[in-house]
Amino acid sequence: MIKYIKRKDLDTKKYDDCIQKSIQSRLYAFSWYLDIVADNWDVLVLDDYKAVMPIPWKRKFGVKYVTQPYFCQQLGVFSVDEIKDDFVDEFINKIPNSFKLIAYQFNSQNRFSKKSFTRKNYLLNLQNDYSSIKTNYRKDRKYRINQASKLGVVFVPTSSASLIKLFKKYYSFLNLTSRQYKIITLLINTSIKQKKGFVIGAKHKNNVLGASFFIKEGNRIYYLFSAVSTEGKEKNVASLLINYTIKQFCNTNIILDFEGSMIPGIASFYKSFGAELEEYQYIKVNKLYPFI
Repeated sequence: MIKYIKRKDLDTKKYDDCIQKSIQSRLYAFSWYLDIVADNWDVLVLDDYKAVMPIPWKRKFGVKYVTQPYFCQQLGVFSVDEIKDDFVDEFINKIPNSFKLIAYQFNSQNRFSKKSFTRKNYLLNLQNDYSSIKTNYRKDRKYRINQASKLGVVFVPTSSASLIKLFKKYYSFLNLTSRQYKIITLLINTSIKQKKGFVIGAKHKNNVLGASFFIKEGNRIYYLFSAVSTEGKEKNVASLLINYTIKQFCNTNIILDFEGSMIPGIASFYKSFGAELEEYQYIKVNKLYPFI
């Protein structure tokens, strides 16, 4: 039986155990992560936490709606056992009618019959040695990394403040809100305390030219947030930071999760490292104006 359980009534240990052991396990679904990124969230739970589906939501003008939080790419149904497509449909049908709008992204292992839209992610398996992985880099990416590697850039652990400062200075055109900056700062600091997250900075002559934030959870490293300066772009620092991370985790069963993107230029950048496409599904439901 699938029940709707509010966050305050959730057995957090059983919930997180289900996420951790599930076939579809994703960083985004853990309670600590959702507590940071979601304004509110509750859970659909099968029996005694045999399977779960987190439901992040907001309220505006008295209307409750399900919405995907920032920095939270894939949610959906998580189960320790193999599931059939109609199993996911059962969970979708149990989303309470009190939610008049639904915009929700499922993990790549969920299949269902409801009309959906496809989104793209890119993954790079790091099980081979670095030389083998680099063989699959696109020719222009290899060249840029080889040239940039001669510039004397060094890599050091960096603080959330340093990364945020770079982003605010060089990416102000993206218009992140104070709430979004607060979320990413909390994600960085909390994950570092948990020994899951790390920020790598690229320095040249004592100047930080770029930094990238990653979280390792299970067999994935998630590339969550990054910023480079104008000089950093000229020196291909973004490529160097990813290449450095690949070097650190090659010869493991780790997958580097690039987190997207639907933007062609960014997708091309990720693919240039030999990353492979992973597709996941997105649904939109409008119960306020069903004929629109």
